[in-house]
Amino acid sequence: MITESPQSIKIKAIIWDLDDTLWQGSLAEGDTLEIDRKLVELIPELDRSGIIQSVSSKNQVQAAQRELENLGIADFFVFSRIDFLPKGQNIKAIIADLQLRAENVLFVDDHPGNREEAQYYNSGLHVADPADDAFFDTLKTLIQVDGNHSRLDFYRVLENKQSARTHFNDNREFLSDSRIVINLLRNPADMTYLDRITELANRSNQLNFTKSRFPDTEYISEYFDGEDSMHRHHGAVFVHDRFGHYGLVGFYSFDERKAQRQLEHFYFSCRTLNMGVEQAVYHHLRDHYAIKSFVPLAEQAPPQHEVTIYEGLDPTTQAYIESSLDESQHYASAIIAGCSSGMIAHYLPEHLKPARFLNYHLSQSTLEAQNFDHVIYSLYSDYITKGWSRHKWFSYRKFRQQLENFVARNRDKRITLLLASEKYPMPTKAWPKRLEDALLHGRSLTRVKRCNAIARQLAQAHPQVNTVEMGDFVRDKTEQVDPRHFERVVFQRMAQQLT
Repeated sequence: MITESPQSIKIKAIIWDLDDTLWQGSLAEGDTLEIDRKLVELIPELDRSGIIQSVSSKNQVQAAQRELENLGIADFFVFSRIDFLPKGQNIKAIIADLQLRAENVLFVDDHPGNREEAQYYNSGLHVADPADDAFFDTLKTLIQVDGNHSRLDFYRVLENKQSARTHFNDNREFLSDSRIVINLLRNPADMTYLDRITELANRSNQLNFTKSRFPDTEYISEYFDGEDSMHRHHGAVFVHDRFGHYGLVGFYSFDERKAQRQLEHFYFSCRTLNMGVEQAVYHHLRDHYAIKSFVPLAEQAPPQHEVTIYEGLDPTTQAYIESSLDESQHYASAIIAGCSSGMIAHYLPEHLKPARFLNYHLSQSTLEAQNFDHVIYSLYSDYITKGWSRHKWFSYRKFRQQLENFVARNRDKRITLLLASEKYPMPTKAWPKRLEDALLHGRSLTRVKRCNAIARQLAQAHPQVNTVEMGDFVRDKTEQVDPRHFERVVFQRMAQQLT
């Protein structure tokens, strides 16, 4: 039986036996089964509390699967091993598939020989006898009262990957075929992510390359919002591939003031272990932000398989974040500002929180989410020609018409439109080589002024619409990269003055 408290052993997964455990009787021998309803009803609750579950049973797989389906619990198990092979080796394989350590896994089996064999092959494994008087009560202590942290979808992705991998002889070929996409969300300083980043910092060991920790969310909030925070570049790493989405799997930060920038935080979840994600992110930061060589990653080559990196959120990750939001909650604000959304949300005054993030472009026809009062929209993202690809080309007529449609569809909400800065022209050295490229990226000062003017005219006709020119909050040329990109302090000043 488990000797330590569940809190101290940090059980992350339970591997169940079937015969004389979830039910009394032997399925293979045709016995009339007596179902343990208390345990069966506990399985969904364990899942909601973030406990991943699997099965190791000496049975015929089709018959066992059919019985689990009849009980309505078949979908709660992943990486199950239902066969007549030794349980010790099967459990070792399950733990490897789950990418966990044996000391974070509990094996439940009625037979003492099976429990001893499992521990022999898996040092540190916790075992339990379902007939023990204290077993059920101990199991219930693993359930969080407010548990809503199912990890089943992620492990289903791993299970599908494991199955697909068998069709490839070469791991590099398999990884290339996986179509790995990395999203780097800059300045994710909002409460949507702080708990997850803290969890990564404190749980990552092998993949915590800077060995840095965040004791709690209060500490990390100070890190994001303290005196030096405006000089730090923070990034949350999201990953997906053709098998599914892995969520927020990494975090990094460095001080932007230093000529040779050094990583202060750089750690990842084991969810993407052996996918080359940490190497790809490190080499991207080194090449684009002059990150100082960092051992041991500096000694590792970039991934040899194809990996796509976006700075910001692609539609897949935006949809993933949206799906994780509590649709029953009413939000004070919705923010449509791409990679700046998290930063704006962090600095919002309290009356505009909580905030949710949306992905939208004027060329789209709808804004789906409705459970918010105020929308903060970085309109200058729509000055870019390439965003209008479905209309073939940007035009001021289309821009005006689509903006009017957007306001009409959201007439019951307060709208704040963030306009590009007219304060400083773009530095000559930073201009694209061709005028076409300048227009494509919305950097032409002529386009900025005309689009801003259209927005101001519309705001005058609609009392619920307010315009804010970002240039009003730029106090020095060094704070503005170009008319659409600014240092963190500019967003801080802007957000804190929103009413």
